Amino acid sequence: MKQLISFVQPNFKQGPGGIASYLPYSCGLLWSHALTNDKVKQNYQLHKFVYKREPLDELAQELSVSKVVAFSTYVWNRNYNFTLAQKIKDIDPNVFIVFGGPEPPITDPDIFSDVMPFCDIVVKQEGEFVFTSLLDGLVSSGDYMDIKGLLINVEGLRVDTGDSVRIETLDDVPSPYLSGIFDDILPLEKEWNGTLETNRGCPYKCTFCDWGSLTYSRMKKFGIDRVFDEIEWMGKNKIGYLDVADSNFGLFVERDNLIVDKLIEVQKKYGFPYRTGWSWAKNQKSEVVGIAKKLIESGHFNNGLTISLQSLDENTLKTIKRHNMGVNKINEIFYECKKEGVPLNVELIVGLPGETLETWEDTLYGVFEVGQHDSIEVWQAQILENAEMNLSQRDEFNIKGTKVTDYFPNGIDNEAPEFSEIVTETSTMSLDEMVEAYKLSWFLITWHTGGFSQYISRFLRRYKDISYKQFYTDFRKYLHTDSFWKQQEDEMTTVIKNWYVDGLEIQKKIGGVDISAATNQYRTLFTIHNNSMYDYMYMLVDTFLKSYELSDDLYNDLTRLNKCVVTKHNDISDYMIGLNNTIFTYITDTESPLQNNKEVIDVYYPHDPIKSKDINWFMESIFYARRRSFGKNYLKRSYEN
Repeated sequence: MKQLISFVQPNFKQGPGGIASYLPYSCGLLWSHALTNDKVKQNYQLHKFVYKREPLDELAQELSVSKVVAFSTYVWNRNYNFTLAQKIKDIDPNVFIVFGGPEPPITDPDIFSDVMPFCDIVVKQEGEFVFTSLLDGLVSSGDYMDIKGLLINVEGLRVDTGDSVRIETLDDVPSPYLSGIFDDILPLEKEWNGTLETNRGCPYKCTFCDWGSLTYSRMKKFGIDRVFDEIEWMGKNKIGYLDVADSNFGLFVERDNLIVDKLIEVQKKYGFPYRTGWSWAKNQKSEVVGIAKKLIESGHFNNGLTISLQSLDENTLKTIKRHNMGVNKINEIFYECKKEGVPLNVELIVGLPGETLETWEDTLYGVFEVGQHDSIEVWQAQILENAEMNLSQRDEFNIKGTKVTDYFPNGIDNEAPEFSEIVTETSTMSLDEMVEAYKLSWFLITWHTGGFSQYISRFLRRYKDISYKQFYTDFRKYLHTDSFWKQQEDEMTTVIKNWYVDGLEIQKKIGGVDISAATNQYRTLFTIHNNSMYDYMYMLVDTFLKSYELSDDLYNDLTRLNKCVVTKHNDISDYMIGLNNTIFTYITDTESPLQNNKEVIDVYYPHDPIKSKDINWFMESIFYARRRSFGKNYLKRSYEN
């Protein structure tokens, strides 16, 4: 009689309102490779794939009949998996519990005595070959002490069998999609999120990340035919959401162009997938812009291009072992995106070791200075278990953290709440400075990338040589006299400090939209749109602009143009405006002079006007479609007289 084996890889649902469940890709790889071993195939039978968070007590009873239960573990399921494993052991201590993934603390000598006493084996790093050898050993001789790549629990003591050899040929691991591993669970959900892995590895060793440390630096590729077949499978099986799990998509320009061509072909044929997520190449070539443009022109994948800068401070980048593109190269990519009409998003991380409040300010304003204005995404630095920032830099930079339970969209689970440990203080940034750094990010996301003051600050930058830092420093001081803005800033100060100090959930509802840690920096934008406060916001910036003593003609043109940027939820329409000066061209093309000639600007809304009538959908999309600059109109010069 075959022994039962189960796999546990639960995740929170994806998308607005949590509509798509993740297929358990990592566990699927483990099982598909294990089935290539005759002894495993003859002696084991799949009992269950756990892909979502089910009630723990009932699930523990169900899984306790399995001989082996294997857990794939990361920050979004760590507490759930630990709790479930302990409950299974309480029911039947003979169930063999195996853990893998980035989260088990593999360097902790007390891992089995203090952290994971319920666990029999931890598989380190790449798991497919090691896990298969482990299952083979369990049924052949019961001996697995000589298998490389394991941490073994020997009466609470940690026995390390050494490092395994990295998988050289990734196609030796059969695809869980193409081998039918998921066929039985597909009918269980209306909407699925698939994972596409076209290569494995990361050439970077960023200290805040565990990607490179777990998969080594050398890149390995899956065969292109296999990748094509998996994309075809996604389309045939109506997988709506797709995450491309490459660490640097676009690094292999010719190959990645072919992959995008196949994705577009499959989407046109089946209508699936229709939502994609990418981790783009960190140091990009201009050809990557062409890949992003191709996705946009397909009419289905309008995510644009994300550049993960994290910081512009050279000392901080050196500290985190990260080297960004030079400023000239960044400028080139930004210019190329604008020329090709590719939405551009910049990712930054606040709280990295070595960063100061001053260098953080310089990073934010520096992004504007090199020409990025439409989308800046700011994340709080997180302390990942096996990242260098936790293992060695924590003491070196006196990094302090707080565990928060609301940093995952759609991620609240009262039965087994998950937490992320966020950085709240370092040797170079105090708690109060961290609060101020967060607030500055929120302020600029609201006013500049949110659109309410963007064209005014850009015009003054060129016309009067007023730096973005100077403009927004003065504007913030001016806003302190406004009751609405003061209330917003006071509330943000209280909320974020409570989050940093005590890990208190950021709980607020604006209209029908819940605010969490992930969406908190957009809360004021939500409030403005929900209450149709457009005229009020423009009144504030228009009044402040008078202090710069522009001519009436320029002032009127500039304020009129600036009012076209933000989409008014209560008045979505396409229209044209006429200006007396070439002020739009002057702002958007730094080579063009300002002329006293008329120009006409087309203003149009590039998103779904029907869905946008739902204010809650509209507000949620400001966050979920932030990389497409949702909430702002598209402006284009029509003609000149």
